[in-house]
Amino acid sequence: MTARNRTGADLWQWKPMKGLKRHWELYRRGEAVAGLRFENAFGSLATGRWGEQAWTLKRAGFLHPYVTVRRAGSERELGRARLSWSGSAEIEIGKVSYRLVGGTWRSERTWLDRKGATLAVIRPKSSARLSGSVEIPPGVEEHVDLPLLLVLGWYLQVLADEEHAAMMASVAG
Repeated sequence: MTARNRTGADLWQWKPMKGLKRHWELYRRGEAVAGLRFENAFGSLATGRWGEQAWTLKRAGFLHPYVTVRRAGSERELGRARLSWSGSAEIEIGKVSYRLVGGTWRSERTWLDRKGATLAVIRPKSSARLSGSVEIPPGVEEHVDLPLLLVLGWYLQVLADEEHAAMMASVAG
């Protein structure tokens, strides 16, 4: 049986992989369904996987930051997520656009479709290693772009968490 919250939303969990830095898996019903692994300890290049699908994600830009999304092994952009300073993002995949709202460091982020309907809510949890839950409203599980949106949403959460940790270290140091 799938864990559900009081509204009937399906509950999923992003968990860090033991012993592996910058590597997380997304669990549903106790089974890993997706993963996110950064290529090295400090860069922004990461690979996200969902079943047979795989994408590379890379942050770029300074004054106008964005994340490129490509199918793994391809140089052609599948989408480009434009990031705001508030932690929100917008991406167009094919001819369909999505918005990620919310999102300062450790607050929840919500993926919305172009009509404003909720596709997923990502809630990070404070701990020594970042983890979090994802709520998927009933009827959304089969949405064609949901796998990529969940991986991209967690990627953005990881980057925000690391930026927050670096900022706190510089203030304390």
